[in-house]
Amino acid sequence: MTKNLNLGREKRKEQFKVLKKKIPPLNKIINKNYINIEIWFNEYKNLVNSNFRKLKILDKKDYLILEYNNFTKNGYKDFKVELPKKINLDNELIYFFGLWCGDRSGGKRFGICNQNINVINFTEYFLKKYNQKIEKILYITKNPPEPEMDHDKKFIIDKEIRGWVLSTHTNNGIFASFFYYLQSHLNEFLTMISNRFPFFAGLFDAEGNVSLYNKSLRWACKKDNLIKIYSNNLKELNLFDGYDGNSIICYNVNEFYKKIFPYMKHNNKINMIKFLYNGEGNLSKDLMDILKIIKINSDITSKEIAKALKKNKVYSELGLLKKFGFISQNNYPYTYKINEKGLKSIGV
Repeated sequence: MTKNLNLGREKRKEQFKVLKKKIPPLNKIINKNYINIEIWFNEYKNLVNSNFRKLKILDKKDYLILEYNNFTKNGYKDFKVELPKKINLDNELIYFFGLWCGDRSGGKRFGICNQNINVINFTEYFLKKYNQKIEKILYITKNPPEPEMDHDKKFIIDKEIRGWVLSTHTNNGIFASFFYYLQSHLNEFLTMISNRFPFFAGLFDAEGNVSLYNKSLRWACKKDNLIKIYSNNLKELNLFDGYDGNSIICYNVNEFYKKIFPYMKHNNKINMIKFLYNGEGNLSKDLMDILKIIKINSDITSKEIAKALKKNKVYSELGLLKKFGFISQNNYPYTYKINEKGLKSIGV
């Protein structure tokens, strides 16, 4: 019995290999203005059909209505989903793809896991644009307060690190499979599109970090194949300065601000970048804390500020606050005073 099951599995694997080779290349489905998902699906549907399940397809004008079942931990579950025949190859799609590459929901759920309300709202808008039914699941550890965000389900995660994330998705495994297909041809996709900036903006909203410490912008990434693809593309865009083992680094703030920044949606990161670029935007909590310490303790040294905030050093933050006129620096040994602009920023 076991031998026959193993033989059956091996035969099915070989069948899948043959069927996967028939999936069309990107240049057969990407047009200048749209991506023809229907051409991809006409071959992909053979992977969904098997001896255990049959895919039912109802052809509408702009959508395919698909009925199928899939095996879950609770047994087989029936699905009825809509798959658009085409999706616009516009900046919204390119941004969403970058966001999805960094923060996608797990398994066959098609959507984004994130905390930022602007990113969550865009994800919901984008999915609804293509007639997808939205589900929101809050994953949260035991200790933090629950965020004031609408959600359909909640799961308590047993982890020591406190936190939460909201998954905004549709239970459409076939739509998800199409995006996995796009990611498997990522380098070719980035070569074919006319504007790569929205992709790296989406990726930054998902995996990006603004470092005031060394005035850099970073995309977190640890997968070798993606590191290579991202790095090569960012080099071409004059936005690559190295990789530190955890993140791709860009020191060219001016180029980032011109090329990537206009497409971003994550308001917290937008504020950080505005400050790094020209001292505008809402200051981060860390910078506000420094200003409050200086206000209370005029002519305070950087070492004293760091000690009060329980940090090793605050040289870079002080340099930026001084550069943009929030504080002034006295002669060596350097001490700091808060200026009128700094007082206004903390509401004085």
